[in-house]
Amino acid sequence: MRPGAQAVILAPMKTSFLRLLMRCLVGSGLFLGVLSTYAGAGVNFIDLGARWHSESADRADLPFGDNDISYVIGYEYHENNAYWQLGLGIAPDVTAQDVEIPGSTNALTGKLDTYKDDTVDMVLTPQINLIFEDGAFFGGIGGFWSYILRDGTLPDGREAQSEWSDFYGQFVLGVSVPLGRVKLDFATYYPFADFDPLSNFQISELEYGLMLKMAF
Repeated sequence: MRPGAQAVILAPMKTSFLRLLMRCLVGSGLFLGVLSTYAGAGVNFIDLGARWHSESADRADLPFGDNDISYVIGYEYHENNAYWQLGLGIAPDVTAQDVEIPGSTNALTGKLDTYKDDTVDMVLTPQINLIFEDGAFFGGIGGFWSYILRDGTLPDGREAQSEWSDFYGQFVLGVSVPLGRVKLDFATYYPFADFDPLSNFQISELEYGLMLKMAF
């Protein structure tokens, strides 16, 4: 099979997989939230922290550059050795990305011309994760998508429009340091856009987080 034809066939499969993951995570999280309201058996945490992003060609619709920061607020419901984590990342300042201009050609390189996209005003990133704990260590799977708020004009004169990114899955791995009713979490995230996420694994695409969690 030709590579181009294979890509056309696999693209809908990747989209369906990520949509299924999103629905399962969100549906399970909502179910657990309703259940916990009546059961009252678990422990609740409020989260405050930050996440350092990476730039990736597989996440081209996200405007993050390397080491751009999202400030995160979140909620967790813990029961036994697992918990659901709901969060919102807020990135007030991101690196202007080089974006190709369709239909243009650079006279020197023969490639498409690019421009610095400085229209991104803020990025809001809701996320949901299912995490399992084993002593001080934790790991799990989740997903996120970003709402990119834009302000300004594009090179062709059109007004930049705010938009949602695609939905992305992510693996989470980290260590938690207990400090009484407070915990300090150090986490590593591996976002992916493919139903075979480890086939294109690159260390440079890992993202890192620091979270202060307070029980209530």
